[in-house]
Amino acid sequence: NGEDIVRQPLYRRARIGLGRTFQIPQPMHELTVRQNLEVAQRFGTGSIDRKRIDEILAFTNLTAKAERDASTSLALTELKALEVAKALSTNPKLLLLDEPASALDPISTLKIEELIRNLKSQLTLVLVTHNMQQAARVSDYTAFLQNGELIEYGPTDQVFTNPRLQRTENYITGRMT
Repeated sequence: NGEDIVRQPLYRRARIGLGRTFQIPQPMHELTVRQNLEVAQRFGTGSIDRKRIDEILAFTNLTAKAERDASTSLALTELKALEVAKALSTNPKLLLLDEPASALDPISTLKIEELIRNLKSQLTLVLVTHNMQQAARVSDYTAFLQNGELIEYGPTDQVFTNPRLQRTENYITGRMT
Protein backbone atom coordinates (compact mmCIF):
# COMPACT_ATOMS: atom_id res chain seq x y z
CA ASN A 1 0.00 0.00 0.00
CA GLY A 2 2.93 2.33 -0.59
CA GLU A 3 4.10 2.18 3.04
CA ASP A 4 7.77 1.96 3.99
CA ILE A 5 7.49 -0.98 6.36
CA VAL A 6 11.14 -0.91 7.39
CA ARG A 7 10.60 2.35 9.27
CA GLN A 8 7.30 1.24 10.82
CA PRO A 9 6.99 0.07 14.42
CA LEU A 10 6.97 -3.68 15.08
CA TYR A 11 3.19 -3.81 15.57
CA ARG A 12 2.71 -2.45 12.00
CA ARG A 13 5.21 -4.91 10.52
CA ALA A 14 3.42 -7.75 12.32
CA ARG A 15 0.76 -7.55 9.60
CA ILE A 16 3.31 -9.41 7.47
CA GLY A 17 3.53 -13.04 8.55
CA LEU A 18 6.74 -14.80 7.73
CA GLY A 19 6.01 -18.48 7.42
CA ARG A 20 9.49 -19.67 8.24
CA THR A 21 9.20 -22.77 6.15
CA PHE A 22 12.86 -23.37 5.54
CA GLN A 23 14.31 -26.85 5.09
CA ILE A 24 14.57 -27.22 8.86
CA PRO A 25 11.65 -25.46 10.63
CA GLN A 26 12.40 -23.86 13.98
CA PRO A 27 9.44 -24.41 16.32
CA MET A 28 9.70 -23.97 20.07
CA HIS A 29 10.39 -27.64 20.74
CA GLU A 30 9.60 -27.71 24.45
CA LEU A 31 6.07 -26.47 23.80
CA THR A 32 2.98 -28.21 22.48
CA VAL A 33 1.60 -27.32 19.07
CA ARG A 34 -1.07 -25.10 20.66
CA GLN A 35 1.50 -23.36 22.88
CA ASN A 36 3.65 -22.62 19.81
CA LEU A 37 0.67 -20.81 18.27
CA GLU A 38 -0.18 -18.99 21.49
CA VAL A 39 3.35 -17.63 21.87
CA ALA A 40 3.45 -16.52 18.22
CA GLN A 41 0.03 -14.89 18.48
CA ARG A 42 0.82 -13.10 21.75
CA PHE A 43 4.07 -11.77 20.26
CA GLY A 44 2.38 -10.65 17.04
CA THR A 45 -0.86 -9.21 18.42
CA GLY A 46 -0.33 -8.72 22.14
CA SER A 47 -3.06 -11.14 23.15
CA ILE A 48 -4.31 -14.70 22.66
CA ASP A 49 -7.48 -15.48 20.72
CA ARG A 50 -8.18 -19.17 21.43
CA LYS A 51 -11.03 -19.31 18.92
CA ARG A 52 -8.70 -18.08 16.16
CA ILE A 53 -6.07 -20.62 17.22
CA ASP A 54 -8.65 -23.41 17.03
CA GLU A 55 -9.61 -22.26 13.52
CA ILE A 56 -5.96 -22.25 12.42
CA LEU A 57 -5.33 -25.68 13.93
CA ALA A 58 -8.29 -27.07 11.99
CA PHE A 59 -7.28 -25.28 8.79
CA THR A 60 -3.72 -26.66 8.94
CA ASN A 61 -4.88 -30.16 10.02
CA LEU A 62 -3.03 -29.92 13.33
CA THR A 63 -6.01 -30.17 15.71
CA ALA A 64 -5.23 -33.77 16.68
CA LYS A 65 -1.68 -32.76 17.62
CA ALA A 66 -2.57 -29.53 19.42
CA GLU A 67 -2.63 -30.49 23.09
CA ARG A 68 -0.63 -33.60 23.70
CA ASP A 69 2.23 -33.45 21.24
CA ALA A 70 5.36 -31.41 21.68
CA SER A 71 6.62 -30.10 18.37
CA THR A 72 9.52 -32.57 18.61
CA SER A 73 7.10 -35.40 17.83
CA LEU A 74 5.88 -33.90 14.55
CA ALA A 75 6.75 -35.14 11.09
CA LEU A 76 8.49 -32.66 8.76
CA THR A 77 5.25 -31.91 6.89
CA GLU A 78 3.52 -31.16 10.20
CA LEU A 79 6.42 -28.94 11.29
CA LYS A 80 6.11 -26.93 8.10
CA ALA A 81 2.34 -26.66 8.62
CA LEU A 82 3.04 -25.50 12.19
CA GLU A 83 5.30 -22.72 10.92
CA VAL A 84 2.53 -21.54 8.58
CA ALA A 85 0.03 -21.81 11.44
CA LYS A 86 2.25 -19.67 13.68
CA ALA A 87 2.44 -17.00 11.01
CA LEU A 88 -1.34 -17.13 10.48
CA SER A 89 -1.97 -16.67 14.20
CA THR A 90 -0.97 -13.00 13.91
CA ASN A 91 -3.68 -12.34 11.27
CA PRO A 92 -1.25 -11.13 8.59
CA LYS A 93 -2.31 -9.55 5.32
CA LEU A 94 0.76 -10.92 3.55
CA LEU A 95 2.42 -14.28 4.11
CA LEU A 96 5.97 -14.94 2.93
CA LEU A 97 6.79 -18.61 2.32
CA ASP A 98 10.40 -19.59 1.68
CA GLU A 99 10.69 -23.05 0.11
CA PRO A 100 7.68 -24.43 2.01
CA ALA A 101 7.94 -27.89 0.44
CA SER A 102 11.71 -28.32 0.32
CA ALA A 103 12.98 -31.70 1.51
CA LEU A 104 9.48 -33.20 1.38
CA ASP A 105 8.34 -36.31 -0.47
CA PRO A 106 5.77 -35.85 -3.29
CA ILE A 107 2.73 -36.70 -1.13
CA SER A 108 3.77 -34.27 1.60
CA THR A 109 4.53 -31.64 -1.04
CA LEU A 110 0.96 -31.96 -2.33
CA LYS A 111 -0.37 -31.42 1.21
CA ILE A 112 1.62 -28.18 1.55
CA GLU A 113 0.50 -27.07 -1.92
CA GLU A 114 -3.12 -27.73 -0.97
CA LEU A 115 -2.64 -25.55 2.11
CA ILE A 116 -1.18 -22.81 -0.12
CA ARG A 117 -4.11 -23.01 -2.57
CA ASN A 118 -6.57 -22.75 0.33
CA LEU A 119 -4.76 -19.70 1.72
CA LYS A 120 -4.81 -17.81 -1.58
CA SER A 121 -8.41 -16.72 -1.09
CA GLN A 122 -7.69 -15.29 2.38
CA LEU A 123 -4.51 -13.26 2.00
CA THR A 124 -1.66 -12.38 -0.28
CA LEU A 125 1.07 -15.01 -0.51
CA VAL A 126 4.63 -14.63 -1.73
CA LEU A 127 6.22 -18.00 -2.38
CA VAL A 128 9.92 -18.52 -2.99
CA THR A 129 10.71 -21.79 -4.71
CA HIS A 130 13.35 -23.30 -6.95
CA ASN A 131 10.79 -25.88 -8.09
CA MET A 132 9.38 -24.49 -11.34
CA GLN A 133 6.70 -27.18 -11.54
CA GLN A 134 5.48 -26.18 -8.09
CA ALA A 135 5.40 -22.51 -9.06
CA ALA A 136 3.35 -23.40 -12.13
CA ARG A 137 0.92 -25.45 -10.01
CA VAL A 138 0.21 -23.00 -7.18
CA SER A 139 0.92 -19.45 -8.33
CA ASP A 140 -1.16 -16.88 -10.16
CA TYR A 141 1.80 -14.60 -10.93
CA THR A 142 5.47 -15.47 -11.27
CA ALA A 143 8.55 -13.35 -10.83
CA PHE A 144 11.81 -14.74 -12.21
CA LEU A 145 14.78 -13.44 -10.26
CA GLN A 146 18.39 -14.25 -11.06
CA ASN A 147 21.40 -13.09 -9.07
CA GLY A 148 19.21 -10.64 -7.16
CA GLU A 149 17.82 -9.04 -10.33
CA LEU A 150 14.15 -9.12 -11.33
CA ILE A 151 14.22 -10.49 -14.86
CA GLU A 152 10.53 -10.98 -15.66
CA TYR A 153 7.19 -10.77 -13.92
CA GLY A 154 3.72 -11.65 -15.14
CA PRO A 155 0.86 -14.13 -15.06
CA THR A 156 2.24 -17.61 -14.39
CA ASP A 157 0.83 -19.11 -17.59
CA GLN A 158 2.43 -16.38 -19.68
CA VAL A 159 5.83 -16.55 -17.96
CA PHE A 160 6.04 -20.34 -18.31
CA THR A 161 4.55 -20.80 -21.79
CA ASN A 162 5.34 -17.56 -23.59
CA PRO A 163 7.97 -15.56 -21.71
CA ARG A 164 8.74 -12.08 -23.01
CA LEU A 165 12.50 -12.44 -22.55
CA GLN A 166 14.90 -14.99 -24.01
CA ARG A 167 16.75 -15.09 -20.68
CA THR A 168 13.57 -16.34 -18.96
CA GLU A 169 12.93 -18.94 -21.65
CA ASN A 170 16.52 -20.14 -21.39
CA TYR A 171 16.12 -20.66 -17.66
CA ILE A 172 12.76 -22.42 -17.95
CA THR A 173 14.02 -24.76 -20.66
CA GLY A 174 17.32 -25.47 -18.89
CA ARG A 175 19.50 -23.64 -21.42
CA MET A 176 21.24 -21.35 -18.96
CA THR A 177 23.94 -19.18 -20.46
